[in-house]
Amino acid sequence: MRRQVDFTEVFRRRDSESWGALPLVTLDSGSTGYADVPGPGKWYYMIRFGAAQPAYEDSEACLSCLSRPRSTTSSAEPDTGLTIGAAAPTWLRCEGNFGPTMDCEWYVASQSAAIQVFRDGALRATLSAGTTTWVDTPVTYQTTYVYKIRHIEDGAPGLFSAPDTVVAEPVPPEILSCAGTGDTEVTCLWGNQETDTTEVWGRIEGGRPIWEYVGDAAPGANEIVHSPVQTGLTYWYKARYRRGSGYSAWSNEDDAHPGDPGDPLRPIRP
Repeated sequence: MRRQVDFTEVFRRRDSESWGALPLVTLDSGSTGYADVPGPGKWYYMIRFGAAQPAYEDSEACLSCLSRPRSTTSSAEPDTGLTIGAAAPTWLRCEGNFGPTMDCEWYVASQSAAIQVFRDGALRATLSAGTTTWVDTPVTYQTTYVYKIRHIEDGAPGLFSAPDTVVAEPVPPEILSCAGTGDTEVTCLWGNQETDTTEVWGRIEGGRPIWEYVGDAAPGANEIVHSPVQTGLTYWYKARYRRGSGYSAWSNEDDAHPGDPGDPLRPIRP
């Protein structure tokens, strides 16, 4: 005599939970597998077989057989369970700053999972769920660092983000834009405003190939006016931040044409 399997019950629980009284799913006779799509976390599974009555190898009828209860046969619970992690955070970007520090930001893939930050392969910080910025300190100037991040929830690590490789140095003024705003003046703007002094340097196209100091913009400012300048000449500018004896890298270079009403680089204030 062999026992007939009429159905299979699949049970699932989290690492910190107990088995429930009801199965996750009940499968028909003949089923040999089940595909589950759980959320992030550590999961355990077991199966239990059920039979209504015994089945006989021969054709002799069993008139006295009674209905049999569900069996309690189960697969062994895995030692470590099944770990499923969250998707990877995206748009990781890290930038150097005075301090010295490295400022990192990203988009999360899960609002319920914590964030782990790695630098050069070593865990640097574990941050609360929903965090999208972090400051790494200290860092060493002119040193290259590789950052990557991932979610972790219920002990289950998620996928790593794409790495960001960056050199530790202060970020320069960004998107420098200069244009003639009058016959004898040039206005320069830049996108990011830092709490440091901005130095602006310039030179005349066709003149001496030497950059000369134009002036400072106060900490937090993102605009400077160079005056007087000469109509009909082309001026080139670049900028950098200064704190004490330390300097950021140079910004992009941009040209200006005082007195030219069609100057295509006339700045638009943010």
